[in-house]
Amino acid sequence: AHPSAPQFALAQAPGRQAPEYAAALAAVPGLRLLRDNVYDIMAACDLAAAASGTVTLQLALMRVPFCMLYRLAPPTYWLARALVRLPHYCLASIVAGEALAPELIQGDATPARLAAELRALLDDAAARACAAQRLGRVAERLGPARGMAPLADCAEALLARAP
Repeated sequence: AHPSAPQFALAQAPGRQAPEYAAALAAVPGLRLLRDNVYDIMAACDLAAAASGTVTLQLALMRVPFCMLYRLAPPTYWLARALVRLPHYCLASIVAGEALAPELIQGDATPARLAAELRALLDDAAARACAAQRLGRVAERLGPARGMAPLADCAEALLARAP
């Protein structure tokens, strides 16, 4: 079991206001809303729950095991499902080319399922370490962090060929 009682934090999304989180804060005793240093706090987490998107890449690069969840309006989901054929919906898993985290989508994205997925990792240090190690596949696939260097190299090569 985990050595201390879990602590919960919710990162405030850009463009959102604190009052929009009142219901969540009231429903979970001790839940803290974070506005600053979110990346530092994410890196210090043992586990995370994340919506589908860039945050899954950020968590993978920090090697923080997570469970991805996502819900759409039913008509939107069925249309997207008909048009998009991917083995994974988690961006980190797409980049890695393999399932790196549980994906709870639509009806599977329930509080009970999320709690069960996270609890399994919270209670098993070896499984958590294995999950963190597997997340390293994302960094391997993305290669070294070079920032804007590849774009600058490309622009320089194009300028050199220009008449």
